[in-house]
Amino acid sequence: MNVGIDELRRRFDREQCRFFIPNGAQERMIKAFGSGDKTVSIFSGGNGAGKTFLMTNILANLIWGKQNSWFKGPLFEGWEFPRRVRIGTESANVRTSGAIDDAISRWWPKGRYTASKDGAPYVRTYTSDTGWIVEKMSYEQETREWESSTLGLVCFDEPPPRDKYMASVARLRKGGRIGIFMTPLMKAGWLIDELQGQPDVQMVYADIEDNCKIHGQRGHLLHDDIERMVANMDPDEVEARAHGKPMHLSNVILGKTFQRHVHVVPENLQPPAGGVQWGMVVDPARGKPWAIAWFWVDRTGRIVFTDEYPVDDWLRCRETNLTIADYAKLIRHVENGRPMQWRIIDRHFANARNDYGTTLKQDLSEKFGLEFSDSYACENEIESGIQKTKDYFGGDKALGPRLLIKENCRNIIKSMERWERDERLAPNIKSPYKDHFDLVRYACSANLEYDTPVEIKPRPTGYVLGR
Repeated sequence: MNVGIDELRRRFDREQCRFFIPNGAQERMIKAFGSGDKTVSIFSGGNGAGKTFLMTNILANLIWGKQNSWFKGPLFEGWEFPRRVRIGTESANVRTSGAIDDAISRWWPKGRYTASKDGAPYVRTYTSDTGWIVEKMSYEQETREWESSTLGLVCFDEPPPRDKYMASVARLRKGGRIGIFMTPLMKAGWLIDELQGQPDVQMVYADIEDNCKIHGQRGHLLHDDIERMVANMDPDEVEARAHGKPMHLSNVILGKTFQRHVHVVPENLQPPAGGVQWGMVVDPARGKPWAIAWFWVDRTGRIVFTDEYPVDDWLRCRETNLTIADYAKLIRHVENGRPMQWRIIDRHFANARNDYGTTLKQDLSEKFGLEFSDSYACENEIESGIQKTKDYFGGDKALGPRLLIKENCRNIIKSMERWERDERLAPNIKSPYKDHFDLVRYACSANLEYDTPVEIKPRPTGYVLGR
């Protein structure tokens, strides 16, 4: 359709959302959100990645329908949830002079919405001529204030506190979607830990270079300006502020040694034709579930973790009523008669005497026929086991990694990515991610090798000279 010059000028002046051009990372988020495949979409971006502008334009293309060709997908073509939106943000951005109001003023079509303070010292509510209502709320407001209207969409500008997030999720009573647009500083820790990897959550990372005119795709920032910004950042915050990577993971123990695309394999991976030998490892505990894992070792000495317990998210497994007999039954059930070459157990817990004068290791052996070997012992035990794990992940150039994890072992994978060092740079022994990491370091430190059975050939019959 041909549009006259005057109309183009009017649109450019009053309907900027028609002319929004996303950078590469923003485009990925638009596609992910617009597909409607997931309930929660997270845009984790560095400073200058365009988070607030992206959020504002996604809203414009929902409230007034598709405004330009970049916004495609079922959600933009037919919104089926309540037309009420909540924007949650930090107190500085709630104010009229904040980034959100500035972005709305720039991108939303002029004359097609009204703003109301609703008794607050700042604009609290926007109402569109299409019947949408958008409310702004501060993270500093009481949680009970978040437990109100039925919503169809919740947008968080920066990481929300957990209680505000949960209160908003409960407002999606008739279905809806959640969009989180954030720089993942320390406050994002709970969010990354609990949401990342969940089946109904998708995450798009945005590096500041994604918005570079030279190195990005349709970027808007000069590279010299980006370099100047990064140079002035706190070194401890560069991962989050420049690269959109969670800051609370900057001290993860394995760092870049563990890579999902290298070390995680499909659940249906079969043992190699040359055969394997099986093992399992246990990190028992009192008052919470035992952490258990099963693995095979092939003829090259490669360890492949195949199954784990619990199968539920470890962070949600706070207590258990299982007895030793229950665990023995569970172990037998998972193994299904498969012979175990190795059974390894945390030596510290397994050899501590109980009120009856016996040990867990004794009880498992004498009462249930499960014979375990102690986990490794050496000086500087934890650091030594960490290094051994790194060595296995590194492998060698000829054979590749000597340690792989099947994709169904979600708790083990998370522990590889998230067990971190504390403020003293020592391994954080209180971290919930230590338990499943321990399973891996116990196995790697046991020096497991495929034990090739010695074939004893029968002695030939017949007479021997001299007898």
